[in-house]
Amino acid sequence: MIPETLDELAKEGASAIVGMMAKDAWAGIRTRVVRFLHRDRQGEDVEHIIDTAAQSVRTQEPEASLEAAAEARGEVRALLRQIMRADPTCVDELRELLVDIQSLESGHSSKKKLTQRQTVVQGIGIQAARDVRYRGSK
Repeated sequence: MIPETLDELAKEGASAIVGMMAKDAWAGIRTRVVRFLHRDRQGEDVEHIIDTAAQSVRTQEPEASLEAAAEARGEVRALLRQIMRADPTCVDELRELLVDIQSLESGHSSKKKLTQRQTVVQGIGIQAARDVRYRGSK
C-alpha cells in the first residue's frame, strides 16, 4: 500500500475517532478503539492517552476544545500511522472500525439486532415473533 494512502486513512481515522470522543456514543466504541490502537504496544499506555484526549475534548471551553481536538487528532493520527506501517494487514480492520463509527454517528447500526422472547408454562416453551399469530379455540 502506498504511503499517501496510509496517511490519508490515518487522517480520516483520527478525525472520526476524535469526533466520536466529543459525543455520547463514545462509550459504545471506546473499547474497540483502544483495542485496535493497543495492538503490539507493550509498555505504552494507549488507554491512558485515549482517555486523556477524550477528557480534554469533552471538558474544555469551545475555543479550547477545538485546540484540544486538533492535538488529539495529531496523537491518534501518529498512532494509526505507526500501527499501519508496522502491520499493513490491519488496514481492513481500521476501515471496518470507521464504518462502525460512521454508523454510530448517523444513528444507524451496521449490524442487525435480533430480539427474541420466550414464555415457559409448565415446562413447555412458546416462542413467538411479531409474525406469529395464535387463534383461540371456540
